[in-house]
Amino acid sequence: MLFNRRELPELESDLRDNYHQHVLEFLQRHKTELRGRILEAGCGRGIFGKQLLRSFAGAEIVGVDLCEQMVALANDNTPSYRAITGDLEEESLFEKNSLDGIACHGVLHHFPDLTRVVNNFSTWCKPGGVVVFTEPNGNNTVKRFSAMIRKAVEISCGKEFVLKHGWASPNEINHPLGVYKTVFANCGFRLVGMELHTDVAWPRRIRSLFDCRDAVFYAQWKLFPHALFAGMDIMMLFRKPSALKSDV
Repeated sequence: MLFNRRELPELESDLRDNYHQHVLEFLQRHKTELRGRILEAGCGRGIFGKQLLRSFAGAEIVGVDLCEQMVALANDNTPSYRAITGDLEEESLFEKNSLDGIACHGVLHHFPDLTRVVNNFSTWCKPGGVVVFTEPNGNNTVKRFSAMIRKAVEISCGKEFVLKHGWASPNEINHPLGVYKTVFANCGFRLVGMELHTDVAWPRRIRSLFDCRDAVFYAQWKLFPHALFAGMDIMMLFRKPSALKSDV
């Protein structure tokens, strides 16, 4: 899994601070616990999954990442956690109905077509299993405008220029909320809950385009806290229906 120059430090900062707490509170509001065998999809160094273990003692987490170096770092002898190298688009990665849940943070927007990955999630999850994730909000006006600028630079200067300067990673796309709803529904999941989230402060100084971006993120969220276009990220929780009873 490749991240752009801005994404990786922001991702690690989020995970070291309180982003995991937001996810935990989100799960609590929907009366959901992570138990049994849980997949951390796109685990990187395993920071997110290991934080979840502190809150869900009954979980055993398996991290998966394409990068062997990241997997090596993730395998630091943390109890109930191990990581393997693998591709989430490969159905043979796990056996059918072998997982009790899946958690991922900032991973799915690296797949232009989500169908194969989400279909694998459905295959791997046991009936009643859950998928919880956080992703950039593709409906956010700032992110949409940023994507338009990046595309214009890519057309004028070439894709290699954009990748070289770390403005984007290969295949990066911020999916709108409707795409997640449709793909997961088509793969047999039911939506349990969805929330918008923005965790950015007003910049102390406006010194770059990124500072301007963060200022607009903050202003949008404060002015329109419930508007779909204002949230910086989305948290979503899906459940694979049980064969015995429907979800409440």
